[in-house]
Amino acid sequence: MQGHGRIEHRGRHSRGRARVRACWLAWFTCCLGLAWAQARASVTELLQDTLLHTAFRRQDGAPSGVWSIAQTDDGQLWFATRTGLYRYDGFDFTRIELLPPGSLHTMAVQVLYAAPDGDLWIGQANGGAIRMRGGRIQRYGDAEGLPSHPSVQAFAADADGRVWATVKGTLYRFDGTRWRAMAGIASDVDDLVEDRRGDVWIARDHQWRVLRPHAEAFEPSGARYDEPGSLVEDAEGRLWQLDGTGGALFPGEWGQPHANPPARRANSSDTVIDHKGALWTVACEIPLCHDAGFVSRGKPAADFRRSNDLPAMEMSSRLVMVLLKDRDGNVWLGTKGGVDLLHDGVLAKVPVPNVYYSPVVDRDGQAWAGTSGQNPAPDRVWKLGGEPVPVDGFENPVTMTYADPRGGVWLGGRGHLWHMDGGRIEARPFPASHSGSPGVVQAMGRDGRGRLWLAVTFQGMYRSDAGGHWEPVDDRFPAGVPSVIHIDTRGDAWIGYLDGSVLRVSGDAVTRRLPSASAPIGAITAIASRPGAVYIAAERGFAVDTGDRVVGLVGSPEGALDGATGIAVRPDHTLWVNSEAGIAWFRDSDVQRALAAPGHALDLNLLTADDGVVDGTQTVRPLPSAVAGIDGTVWFARAENFLRLPATGVPPSRLPPAAIIRSVTAGNETLPIEGARLDADHRDVTVRYAAISVARPASVRFRYRMAPGMDQWLPLDGGQRELRFTQMHPGDYRLLIQASYDGRAWGATAESSVTVVPTFIEGPWFKLVCGMLVALAFWIAHRLRVRGLTRQVRLRLRERYRERERIARELHDTLLQGAQGLILRFQSVVDRLPDGDPGRPSLEQAIDRAERLVTEGRDRVQDLREHGARDEPLAERLTSHVADLESTGVATTVEVTGLPQSLAPLVEDELYYIGREALLNVQRHAQARRATVRLDFDARRFILVIRDDGKGIGHNDVERADARHWGLRGIEERARRSGGRARIRPGDDGGTEVRVDIPASRAYRKA
Repeated sequence: MQGHGRIEHRGRHSRGRARVRACWLAWFTCCLGLAWAQARASVTELLQDTLLHTAFRRQDGAPSGVWSIAQTDDGQLWFATRTGLYRYDGFDFTRIELLPPGSLHTMAVQVLYAAPDGDLWIGQANGGAIRMRGGRIQRYGDAEGLPSHPSVQAFAADADGRVWATVKGTLYRFDGTRWRAMAGIASDVDDLVEDRRGDVWIARDHQWRVLRPHAEAFEPSGARYDEPGSLVEDAEGRLWQLDGTGGALFPGEWGQPHANPPARRANSSDTVIDHKGALWTVACEIPLCHDAGFVSRGKPAADFRRSNDLPAMEMSSRLVMVLLKDRDGNVWLGTKGGVDLLHDGVLAKVPVPNVYYSPVVDRDGQAWAGTSGQNPAPDRVWKLGGEPVPVDGFENPVTMTYADPRGGVWLGGRGHLWHMDGGRIEARPFPASHSGSPGVVQAMGRDGRGRLWLAVTFQGMYRSDAGGHWEPVDDRFPAGVPSVIHIDTRGDAWIGYLDGSVLRVSGDAVTRRLPSASAPIGAITAIASRPGAVYIAAERGFAVDTGDRVVGLVGSPEGALDGATGIAVRPDHTLWVNSEAGIAWFRDSDVQRALAAPGHALDLNLLTADDGVVDGTQTVRPLPSAVAGIDGTVWFARAENFLRLPATGVPPSRLPPAAIIRSVTAGNETLPIEGARLDADHRDVTVRYAAISVARPASVRFRYRMAPGMDQWLPLDGGQRELRFTQMHPGDYRLLIQASYDGRAWGATAESSVTVVPTFIEGPWFKLVCGMLVALAFWIAHRLRVRGLTRQVRLRLRERYRERERIARELHDTLLQGAQGLILRFQSVVDRLPDGDPGRPSLEQAIDRAERLVTEGRDRVQDLREHGARDEPLAERLTSHVADLESTGVATTVEVTGLPQSLAPLVEDELYYIGREALLNVQRHAQARRATVRLDFDARRFILVIRDDGKGIGHNDVERADARHWGLRGIEERARRSGGRARIRPGDDGGTEVRVDIPASRAYRKA
């Protein structure tokens, strides 16, 4: 049963091919192990030195027993297996549940088809089909016109988007709701295939029939076959027919190139042609057949069903069941044990035995490499080009190589120094060691004056003299041994140390360039240069010296330049940095932009495991670990591999991957991605995310932003893929996640909305109640305060009234009684004077004045005894004083403006005394002819103005008022006690103006 399913899938579920292959299936199964071993042994040379292979097994989460593969237009891969449907986004294999809870039907899936409209059609092993659209599942069986048994053999879609299927040799078409058997087309359809032009093909009666775009009927194509085979399309849109005897182009228009739009989806087959014209097939006598020259040759190799020119690989299984060429040109294999990915990388592995590589390119452009593994395999010097060739007669560890601008290559080792020219190696003098134990050559360089500089560990640094003898450098140089020596384009020597120091030697001048506050980068590990700039790599950073300044550069992604041990500058103005994170590259223009904008990160392109960089960089001798050739080829020494970047090898720009949010969980509860609501018991949220990058997951970087609260995007660790938010406050949040390959172009944004529902305590009603309670507390406190102040005022008023009563009694019993006695005595004297006495009128007038004073005194005493306000308003109380003023010949006017209101008793008393004092001053001192009294009852304040046209008063007169007289000062003090203020100033037209201004809150009586 498994064998039958495998054959159907590999042959597009062709019943004819199943019959043919059944004859050799038993033999194939018995000889499988032997055939596989023969296939591996037959690989004698590397066809594609940049081919990368990744095997996904059960321990990686991959499904096993893959029968069919499809890639939907969102880029995700889907796998049909005996245990169900699996999805792969580049990070995780996830099993998708297709059956309802409690269903007893089989989970097996046999056929997958990615349709042009984004749907995924699924053929179930026990019959019927499922359409998956946007995560929703729709089932089709007998009721919808599609037989429930047996299973669907193949799907296809025409140019109008109509979906076709074959079931047991019968052709069906889907009309949007139902499946209908096609009348007029007999059974025994051997195969159903679509091409990228929009044609649909069926194989029947030993010929291929085609349904052209927008046509309603199939027509003969002129292509016939003797036995069932495969219809395959190459990268140029040409169709090929392959069968058991060979293969050839289709006749007529279908064998000609045809421009097709870029593919957005892909479906598996048993045979594919990749973008380089190589033929891949599992319809052969060994697990996997590969013919690299198929398209260029115009036909398959004679023994293509038994040949495989791929390099030996550790596949996930010895049994390959199906192939898929995805929309990016990568080839996926579905096997019995898992899934395999094969795709082109940028870098090629160089088969140099041993480790600790020391690459160098001489002035003629020839590349060489030494090794320093010091293990049972001998260390050699290798000539690079095609296959590496060792230099005869030399087997020594090489810890340093340097291309001398005068010709040849210098080789350094432990206590040895050699010079190689044209493949001939000669020993040269080595500096004597003071300890007697020779050191190891670390670095070397020849400056523009022809002097050789040599760094030897455990010995120090040396410089050659005119006679070629080595002499130690002077004390201008640090005592330690340099880690790097580099000669720039001007011939200056740059010497780097592990303490972070960098010295520039120009002629006899030695200048210290590092350490610098602008570039704290740590131990120096590599230096390279181009005209106008020197690049310096260190353990904790990267810097560029432009001559006038040294600037530390921050890369994006962060840390990608840290620990770099090699910098190669290519003729195309690209720089390649061999670092622990991978191989980073950027253009000189990128550096200029970063220098022009301080704080701007240097945008990096990073080659990772997706490109063949699977290990760390070479961190110890030999250094440098990267070197560029004259033609632009770059050689990289990694920890376990020696890599070559071809001269034209610049990775192609790729569209950024789309980010996707897989799940939102709170505790053990799974929430919807859109519209999730969190209650008081679930305030910690975990968001799992990914990016759809099936072939390059290691190169993906992420960033996120949470609104509201975050204005900037924050980077995420590419290997993390999980965000956790704790103790979220109530509110509406929106999480945005993006993915990118290079940090410049970002793909479609994945979004999730979360609402944190407030508890009653966090809600608006609780806040309103709290606000009301606080307000009530303040009101109660205010009322208590007012009550306390009122009590204090009453006590003070009571004391004041008692004091006034005492003063009133004292005045009545002493001053008034005494004055009354004097008046009576003067009256008795007047009465004894004759009527014609000239002094009588004056005495009578004085007695009348005295009586009025006594009367006024009694009134004042009475006022002191009264606790409440008088019945007369203020204007009437001032009338008597106005009359006295008029009796002296001063015309006086009383004006009342505004709506009269009741004045506060104490304020009214103070205003009365102020008015009386002002009118008496007019009468006594002003010598006025006219006076005005104005009472202004304004809504915001009460104003009393008394103005005359007399001789006036100066500002200095007010300041010099005698403290023993209560006149002017008394007016100001009474106004202050009333909560207002008094201004006494000369009038605008002469005379004097007294103005008292009291706020309404203090002046008017409360209702």
